[in-house]
Amino acid sequence: MKRLLATALLIVTAASAETVLRACGDKFLVNSRGTRFERAPGARQSAAILLYAGSASGATVAATNAPIQSVLRKAGYRPSTVESAADFEKAVASHKWDVVVVDPSAATAVSNRLGGAAAVVALRVPAKRDVILDAVEDALSARRGARNKAGN
Repeated sequence: MKRLLATALLIVTAASAETVLRACGDKFLVNSRGTRFERAPGARQSAAILLYAGSASGATVAATNAPIQSVLRKAGYRPSTVESAADFEKAVASHKWDVVVVDPSAATAVSNRLGGAAAVVALRVPAKRDVILDAVEDALSARRGARNKAGN
């Protein structure tokens, strides 16, 4: 009888106790512990971005028709596109750019032309949304880090 009572008590205790360990993904099923999709993305600093699709790169049509500009606008950046070398020279002379996105084949020439006035991102088009944003954000953070280092 004592053994039966002890077993029943053990079963009732085990059934009523809540386990601390949960399986992978169970935390998303508990109220107030799930993923919050309504949260706004992290704040981005507004930056002027020049998309240069030189005729030698073969990316002229792809860069202007690709959703690169809309992706960058939605992220809070100010993108502009130029297609010819003459337009590129006018844009560089008339505006201060934070980042210049170019085809990898033109990256060295553009970087030499700018001389550190803007971060140069070599990017093949078409590129995925995350690749575009990551490349631009990395260039901006490296540029900010270089400015902070120079200021100290």
